[in-house]
Amino acid sequence: MRILCVDDEPLALKMLEMSVKKAKPDAEILSYRKPRELLEEAQQNGCDIAFLDIHMRGMNGVEIGR
Repeated sequence: MRILCVDDEPLALKMLEMSVKKAKPDAEILSYRKPRELLEEAQQNGCDIAFLDIHMRGMNGVEIGR
């Protein structure tokens, strides 16, 4: 299972990553601070689940989800 996470706040991203690892220890978890990097990864390699921060500069989580 591939899980992508994005949050522009480093502490929030680390907490999210730790929570996901605890819930799904065997999953491949990729974390990003820049929305466009997550979007490129998802478009190129796909993912099973994406956790998206709604309030980010530039591109927000709702835009990425579309």
